Amino acid sequence: MPTTEQGWPANVLQPSGTGSDPDAGIGLTVTAATAAGARASFAGSGSQVSVAAYGAYADQGAGGPPGIVGAFPPGVPADESPTSSGAAAATRTSIRGDTRYAYQAGTSMATPMVAGVAALVRSANPDLGSAAIVSLLKRTAKRAAGWTPALGWGVVDGEAAVEAARKIDLRAPSATFAAGSRAIAGPTATLSWRGTDRSPAPLVPSGIRTVELWRSVDGARFQYVGAARRGLTVDVPRGEVRFTLRAVDRAGNRAKLSAKRAITLTRP
Repeated sequence: MPTTEQGWPANVLQPSGTGSDPDAGIGLTVTAATAAGARASFAGSGSQVSVAAYGAYADQGAGGPPGIVGAFPPGVPADESPTSSGAAAATRTSIRGDTRYAYQAGTSMATPMVAGVAALVRSANPDLGSAAIVSLLKRTAKRAAGWTPALGWGVVDGEAAVEAARKIDLRAPSATFAAGSRAIAGPTATLSWRGTDRSPAPLVPSGIRTVELWRSVDGARFQYVGAARRGLTVDVPRGEVRFTLRAVDRAGNRAKLSAKRAITLTRP
């Protein structure tokens, strides 16, 4: 029968009382929904529920297919009677003449769908860690309102989750000077640069916000000078003066300061 206490390991992945917090837990506790987006009558509910996925077409006796179609090994007998939990057992069917399929209903049908969506999200954005993916699946799930004990944050939405993942930029941008090392005679110099923010498809980079200019005089630590998109006119003290860049994108990612990429201006 349906339960409001999911037990181990659900209470480890999403501890009791934390389901309503999209950032809580180390995993997901999944319940089953019907095609209409309602909790299946056999599925669990309660404060440990994170999200839902389709585990039945409709409740028993409501019409329609008797579950979710999936692979079903040959030689395993199918039993169309309901299980003790109220979910339908396997009902063998064929697809294009292949009888290695069956309809089944249960949270065991819903959970692999969530795992599959999580894999798609990680494939779309390999920079995301498990905690970020868990939170993303909750925030992008289909729901009428906020969290509920019946469906958690709602029915997992693969398209919305992947599209959201593509737009999460966690990669630092870069910047390069337009000129190399040179000697100068005056007290100022105009430096120009180009910033780039690139990510491999299908990721969507946030774009360059600004580029910071840092300066070191005669081997001292680099100090911040200013910031601009394409260049600055700066004071050049006497001695060996090194300048380096740090690009910042619209997502707040900041490149590391790199002495190896510095240019040197020498003013006698």
